[in-house]
Amino acid sequence: MATVDVSLMGLDDLEVAASLYQQTFNAPPWNEGWGIEASSERLRVILAAPNGFGILATRDDEPLAFALGYLETWVSGTHFQLKEMCTAPTEQRHGIGTFMLEFLLRTLKDRGVVQVFCETRAGVPAESFYRKRGFRTLNVVALGKRL
Repeated sequence: MATVDVSLMGLDDLEVAASLYQQTFNAPPWNEGWGIEASSERLRVILAAPNGFGILATRDDEPLAFALGYLETWVSGTHFQLKEMCTAPTEQRHGIGTFMLEFLLRTLKDRGVVQVFCETRAGVPAESFYRKRGFRTLNVVALGKRL
């Protein structure tokens, strides 16, 4: 793998991250239909939250992947909610996602985080990706209500 640079994500990275997000989640298996404004706003809200935290991977200044979420105080210590993680479709299955997740987990551990949570759809490649890296199904129920 050619050299990949990873840096903390800032608000100035939102434009490239939103484009990558749109490209990734508008492709199979997601096919979600994100517009650039909506993806920019989603990522901005997460990163600009009081405890927002993200990392961005690039190669030769081209964005490859990012991971974004926020820190939460909990009785057992600080948790991290991984809200979004994506790798450019052309870079998937080349080790970038694994590299990013490992970097993220090391960085969070160094900052005192004791647990990381994420959500994904059942049966999509992302579920297998996270399971292979030690994530397990939790005994929780996800509830939603359309308004």
